[in-house]
Amino acid sequence: MRLVELIAAKKQILSQTGEISLSLKVKTHASQSALQDLLLDNETIKVSLHAAPVEGQANRELVALLSKEFAVPKSNISFLKGQQSSFKTVKLVSSV
Repeated sequence: MRLVELIAAKKQILSQTGEISLSLKVKTHASQSALQDLLLDNETIKVSLHAAPVEGQANRELVALLSKEFAVPKSNISFLKGQQSSFKTVKLVSSV
């Protein structure tokens, strides 16, 4: 499965059920912030963030990136695990 296919599927699930969880592998200090690729398990999204992992900067940037990509308010995104790790699981809740 390709990244665009996984994101499209997750967006559809979000619109149908009102919530999704995402497994992420985050790399900080990148030249730009973006959803990059899938890891070998085809479920974990590799994310590059420009911010440093200092005082929550990278997590805030991650929330902003996911909010924009999935069109959900930042307040509807929460960390289920990995808030201080490069491997994270986040929950997104639709605002509808």
